[in-house]
Amino acid sequence: MADEPPDATPEEISNEEAIKRFEAEAAFRQSNVLPLDSAMNEGRFYGLLIRKGRPLGVAQRLGFFFIGIMLGGFAFLEICFTFPALSTALGMPRAEIAATPSFYGILWLPFDAILFAVGLWLIVTALPPRRRRGE
Repeated sequence: MADEPPDATPEEISNEEAIKRFEAEAAFRQSNVLPLDSAMNEGRFYGLLIRKGRPLGVAQRLGFFFIGIMLGGFAFLEICFTFPALSTALGMPRAEIAATPSFYGILWLPFDAILFAVGLWLIVTALPPRRRRGE
């Protein structure tokens, strides 16, 4: 009878019960997340991230500034490619893809205007607020 495994001690039995209880509780707490709930949670996250009254940290300010520069710069370059004379008037090298403004470039102008406005808003948001005299 030496081949039989030894009986479990009371500590091992309580550990096994605790493990089974934990696994059952973890399985019970897992739930399916609906896509609309996920979208609502993500929207709430970004809304709280960009909330106006909240002071921003240095990393957030730098991130807002660089993302604003990228969005605004992309929109500005799109506008310069659509209207090559604009880049020449601003003293930049002529950014010419076509001799005349393209139809598709003109269709993108509202999107570029929105991107430029969002980029500018992010840059302004990244700037620290001015301190009032007497504070």
